Order: sequence, then structure tokens, then C-alpha cells
Amino acid sequence: MGVLGKRRGVNAHIKRVIKVCCALVCLAVLKSSSLLLASHSALGPPSLTRSGTLYGGWWYNAALIQPGAVVYSFGLGEDTSWDEALLMRGVDVYGFDPTPKSSVYVANRAELKGKRGTFHYTAEGLSTRRYLAIFTKPANPDHVSMREGNLSGLGSTIEVPVSTLYNFMEKNGHTHLDILKLDIEGTEYEVLKDLTARNFLPFKQLLVEFHQRFDSHSTRIHEATINDLLGKGFVVTRNESNQEISFERRHTK
Repeated sequence: MGVLGKRRGVNAHIKRVIKVCCALVCLAVLKSSSLLLASHSALGPPSLTRSGTLYGGWWYNAALIQPGAVVYSFGLGEDTSWDEALLMRGVDVYGFDPTPKSSVYVANRAELKGKRGTFHYTAEGLSTRRYLAIFTKPANPDHVSMREGNLSGLGSTIEVPVSTLYNFMEKNGHTHLDILKLDIEGTEYEVLKDLTARNFLPFKQLLVEFHQRFDSHSTRIHEATINDLLGKGFVVTRNESNQEISFERRHTK
């Protein structure tokens, strides 16, 4: 065999060795990944479910939700995909939103009807007392969310009825909620401060879209609100960019 033939033989042998080494490395990586996944599954928090669209969906502990459960959903807008998913589970969903565009949307939304659970709609907002509140519409008429107060730089204002969680629950004959969901455009800070101060927290799970990005709500107020909830026995089960946060009450204090 000539020199060229010997070189080809050596090169072929090297290629075979490289292939074997690559295969061994891949196998080791796969085993390591499997161990990591198994460890995470065994040691991680309770598995959460995400229902709804990318825009309107929420993470929650579905294992705690049985047919006949009661959910209050404040802030519907024009996306009730999460509410509809709960209705499919046989949950009774009470939706609240005083926004005119949301009222039209709900009235024409066939997917809210004929499910295992029942959808109940109230065209009122959530606050710390019962009164007619001034809300400011968005600057863009194509948008839906209003904000409480007479705010400059946005759209026109409108008066809408608002009430408290206690009043709504008393009216509906409820003493406990399985989930309370809040997407109320900044009013969540005032409402949650009032609820924790009164120690009126009759819900197992709490889902909140926080709006600390609004100028009127500083980081300090946001952190104080979270700490108040933690001090009442809630734990964070999911945190989406410190904006959409899911809580579960593990114990009472």
C-alpha cells in the first residue's frame, strides 16, 4: 500500500472515532436532560394550566377547580377566551366589565352560552365603595380598556357604576370564590389594599394583571401590594414579567 493509501486509511479511522465520540456525547446529554426533567417534575411547584389566547389567557391551578366552582372575572374587554375555557370545565363564571364596548362584545359572544358552566354578566366595575365613577376611555377608539378617573391625554370620560367585592358576593349569595381574576387597569392596587386591610380574602386563587407601568403607580406601591398578599398566606405560583401574576392561598394569617 502506498503512502496515499495509508493516509486515506488513517483518515477513515479518525472519522469513525469522531462519529463514535459524538454519539457518546449526545447520549450523555440526553441522559442528563432526562435527569433534570425528572428532578424538576419531582421537586417543582404544582403543575399549572394556561387557558385562553396569548392575549387573554391566564395560568392557574386547574387541579383545584371542580365542576360547580365559582369564579369572578373582573375586566373582560373583548377577549373572554379564559372565561370560556372555565365554562367548558363546568365552572360558573361571573364576569364584570362596565366598558360599553365590552358589553356589546359579551352580548354577541355565542361562545359564552351553552357550556357546562353558566356565564353571568354584570356591567359594573370593581372599586372600594359603591358609587358612580368617572372612567376615561382610551385615546384610540379601536381599543377597549378604560381607566378610572378623569385622565388627561386619553379619550372622553363616562360615568359607570362600580361596587365592592363584598357587595357583589352578597348580591349573588356567595361566601367563597375559587378564583378571583383582576384586570382592572390600575385600580387593582387600591382594591387589594382595601381587601388585605379588611382581611376580606374569600378566594383560594388570585390572578392579577398589575399596571405599575402607569405613572400613578410606583414600584414601591407595587412591591407593598405583593408583600401584603404574601403576608396573608398567598404564594406566587406564576409570574409573567412582574405584570401578570398568579397567587394561591396556602394558609391563613
